Order: sequence, then structure tokens, then C-alpha cells
Amino acid sequence: MAPPVAYAAGVFSLNALGDDFLSYTVTQTTFRGPAAVLVVDAFDFDYEIVVDFIAQFNAPLVGVAQNSIDSAGRAYLRGAYDMLGRFYDSARSRKPRLPTSLTTDIPVVYGGPFFAAGLSNSDVNIAAVRAWELAITYTRTTQNHPYGLGMQAVSVFSTSNDNLSPPVYQLTPGDVGIASDLKTLTKKWLAEAVPTVTQYESLYAAAVARPGLGAKINPVLIPQVLLAEPIEM
Repeated sequence: MAPPVAYAAGVFSLNALGDDFLSYTVTQTTFRGPAAVLVVDAFDFDYEIVVDFIAQFNAPLVGVAQNSIDSAGRAYLRGAYDMLGRFYDSARSRKPRLPTSLTTDIPVVYGGPFFAAGLSNSDVNIAAVRAWELAITYTRTTQNHPYGLGMQAVSVFSTSNDNLSPPVYQLTPGDVGIASDLKTLTKKWLAEAVPTVTQYESLYAAAVARPGLGAKINPVLIPQVLLAEPIEM
């Protein structure tokens, strides 16, 4: 397994489309929506499982190592996402905006989806915390992306300006757990699965603590998608 290619502190490319994304060289021809981001404590597991999963959707994949990313790395990642904004405007000149009233709107940067993965429960939990912190700074889009149903979820959302951030998927620890979760997500993203009663119940229970959540998530994506903010242990 080749080591990931670093573009900034704690920010790595994990496939060829990820290279284009982090090189700021995406063109109309190579544009494949916002990059998926794998957040880890360290790249000490078989992350090629995630690479192979994303390859099914022909999408860019980048990695973030939470133990080495700094403010410059976060800014670099945001800059790469920001460069994609022009692909959502027919004139290729205006960045996406979130309407908040008849007279004002807010510039947004589309990002995600995010994945938290690792070898142990503690590794995954801290990766989930960092993924959540990253996700809250971006906006979800259901347009011009290759992830099928993968964007039909939100982990972080604002009740003040209606901003919906991209989903955070927390994967079961260890290579076997990651592979199993991604096999399940493949079917879900490709619309080959239907929600279960248990999934609806989990979503309704989460929505009690976070009013409005129920209408923002496709239940079929449970339990992999995070429904509540993870707590750093």
C-alpha cells in the first residue's frame, strides 16, 4: 500500500481525482463533485478499502490526519473546495450562496461527505470529532455529485440560517468492520436497500434531541451516518 501523497499539513490525496482536487486543477471535464474526505487519527490501517469504495463512484478522495492537520492544512482543504464553486454557476463566475431572505444571502463552500475510520474505538471516535468539526464549516449539496444517496443526510445543521452541512459517516473500527460498513453503504448509496423499522426508530429518537433532523436524513443511511455530535474521550 503506497503512502498517501501530502499536499499540506495533515491533508493527503488518496486517488488521481484527489490529486486534481488538491492541486486546484479540476476542469469541467474532470469535475466529479466535492471530494469525499477520510478523517483518521493516523493512516495505520488498510485505507485502500475506502479508496476502493470511492472508486465505485468515480469520485475524488482525500485524507485528513487529525494528529497533524493545522490551520494552514484546513485552509488549504477549504481552498480546494472553494475552487469548485464555479462549477455550480452556468457562467462559471459566481460562487454558491445560501438564500436567507429576499434581500440577503450567504456565500457557502460545498464539501464532503466525510468518513471517520481507524483501528480502534478511540481512533474512530477522535476521527469522528474532527470530521464533525470540519463538516460544520461546509455546506451539503445534492447537485452535481457522484455519491448517489450518499448526500441524502446531514450531521450538522444550523437552525439560524438553514445551512445543512455534509454528512459524517462513522465506520466500525478495524479493517473487517470498515469493509463491512462500506459494503453496506455501497448498496445504500446505490439505492439498493430500503429503510428498516429500526432505522426509522433511531432517526425519530435522535430528532427528539435535535428537532428538524428527521426531515434531513434518509433513514436507510443509519446507522453509519452520525446523528449526534461525537464527544472526545
